Amino acid sequence: MNEGPTNTKDLVFGKFIDQLIAEKNLPGVDDAVRQVLREDLHDRLLDFVDRALVEAMPDEAVTKLNDLVDSEAPEEDVQAHVASSVDTEQVTTLALIRFKNLYLDAEKPRVSADEAQ
Repeated sequence: MNEGPTNTKDLVFGKFIDQLIAEKNLPGVDDAVRQVLREDLHDRLLDFVDRALVEAMPDEAVTKLNDLVDSEAPEEDVQAHVASSVDTEQVTTLALIRFKNLYLDAEKPRVSADEAQ
C-alpha cells in the first residue's frame, strides 16, 4: 500500500504530477484510475529525470556511477556522486519542463508540413 511521499523530491514530484493531470483535463476519470495514472506518471518522471542526469554527466563520471551501482554502494553515495558531477537542480528543472511539454502535447494532432500550407 502506498504510504505517501517519503521525501522532499517525492512531495515536489507529486505536486508536479497533480498539476500535470489537472492541466491535461481528463474528464470522466474516476479516483481509482487517476491514482493509477498518478503512480505511472511518477515512475515515468523518475526515469525521465534519472536519464537526464546521467546523460548530462561526463563519461568518466558515468563510469564511476556504474561502478557504484554495481558494487551496491549506499544510495547516499550514489546521490553524492551525481550531485558532484552535474548541476542536479538545473538538469532536473529542464527535465521537468521537457516532461511536461511531452505529456501535455502527446495527444495534440500532428500537422505535417504539407497540411500546414
